[in-house]
Amino acid sequence: MDRDSLDLNGLSRSFVKNSVIISHAGVDQSFSVYQHALVSHFSRSPLVWKINNKPFPHRLTLPLKFVPYEDKLCFGPQISPTEITKIAFLHIFNINVTSADDYRQNVRHNVSDWFAKLNSKSDIQWIIVVNTNRAKDRKTKAAIMEKIKADFAKYTSRNSTIPVHTSHFGHGNMGQIMKHQYERRKHTVGNRSRIFRTEYARVFWSFGTIEYAMSIFDDLEKLIHEFVLRSGEQDSPKWLAQLLNTRIEDRPSLVGNFSVQRIEKKQAHYLGMRNYLLCQHIIMSIHLYQQKMKSNDAAPSLRSDCAVGIMQRALITIEAVKEFNNLMNNKRDVPMTCCWTWWTVSESLSICQLLCDVSHLNVAPVILARLHLARFDALHTLAKQLRLNPEDSSQLSEWLSIKPISLESKVLKSAVESTEQMCTEMEKAHDVCVASLNHASRHRFVLNITHQLFTFLRNSNAKFPLHKLSMTKSLLKTMPAQVSTARMLKSLCSELLESDSITEEMLSLLFFISQCENGKDMEINKKLMEKS
Repeated sequence: MDRDSLDLNGLSRSFVKNSVIISHAGVDQSFSVYQHALVSHFSRSPLVWKINNKPFPHRLTLPLKFVPYEDKLCFGPQISPTEITKIAFLHIFNINVTSADDYRQNVRHNVSDWFAKLNSKSDIQWIIVVNTNRAKDRKTKAAIMEKIKADFAKYTSRNSTIPVHTSHFGHGNMGQIMKHQYERRKHTVGNRSRIFRTEYARVFWSFGTIEYAMSIFDDLEKLIHEFVLRSGEQDSPKWLAQLLNTRIEDRPSLVGNFSVQRIEKKQAHYLGMRNYLLCQHIIMSIHLYQQKMKSNDAAPSLRSDCAVGIMQRALITIEAVKEFNNLMNNKRDVPMTCCWTWWTVSESLSICQLLCDVSHLNVAPVILARLHLARFDALHTLAKQLRLNPEDSSQLSEWLSIKPISLESKVLKSAVESTEQMCTEMEKAHDVCVASLNHASRHRFVLNITHQLFTFLRNSNAKFPLHKLSMTKSLLKTMPAQVSTARMLKSLCSELLESDSITEEMLSLLFFISQCENGKDMEINKKLMEKS
């Protein structure tokens, strides 16, 4: 998926559902008919799932998938967490005979072999479906059933005209298996590729319990954050430092990673984990939005609520990555993290634009402003890093060339290779950020980032566009009247103060600086007298 082809349906389809696999054996021409009916029924009819005789708080919609029987579909101790979704939770044998003799001669040995294989396994759920429609009369039907019951006399509990109990037990067994594997995986923390497993959440996601799946992903985020906090302790295990200090060899991005179903070993660094979780949350948010849109009580603000949720999640992820670098003193990955932050803001806002125009959302101006501020800060930090360590430019340029190439990676690559282009991109990011901050009434932040841009351009021997300075009375009122403020304003507005312009803005600026210094700067006082 690329940036130009982004659409809600495409993002929604990037998640591949896990199906509840049911194996079938035997011969019955009518089986193909009723298996499609079962798939259709369960996909449209939510079920109440009981665990330990207590109803699960969310209704499940089971996506069934019927496949021919194979031994590898049986559950056993050899099944790893990655294979848990590939086993069959129920095994069916179909019998369609005309008489008891037909069963004894043509079917009995096949069903016996099938059952012997299942009986050698543990935690196997099975059911035998007998179709007696081809029998001539009731007596023949009864004879067929008596013969089959005699062969399976030890399993009278499986004898039911409508096997509701059996299928219910199969679903319960599925839950026990999944929970067992999940708990085992939680306690097996020695290998980073085994810690970061999300099959448990993805199964519930497949069953339509999106909010519950979201809570599992949230728990996983908390677990990773606890790893970061614990890494500073003296008794922290060695594997934890290895996990958190994994080098970034790939180039994670939202658009490039939406199709990733499970994180690979090379992506199991902190930035890759956070990027993957953000991708999953965005897709789940879109699924939840589409699910609620189908209901009759959908809120009018559903689109904007979904967009705000995505922006909040993106901001939380960006701040978590920044906090990680600070806590771990991770200076090695700062340039790559800055690049990732820059395009993550762009890509997440592009996704939100598919739902609504985020620039006109009255409910989230602060979130939008903080995202643009994070984008500007990332670019500013990157520019300072490259000025201090110019030898990193070539390595970073190679990293930005890793496929898939995006528009953002191309722009950043040219900015990394050219100081002039970096100044241009910083001005663009500054202008967008200023507009967003002003809309959110964060005027002091505006002055701060303008000062950062001014300092960078001055150090780069680039000309600062004076029209970007806007020292209005309302802005000056938000600033503390102290000497440090006057010092910052003099540095920021040096070119403006030296100009011959006489405007209301200039007079307000001179008067405020004089106030901050209690009139001690005679040069400012002189200019104030001249211009007034």
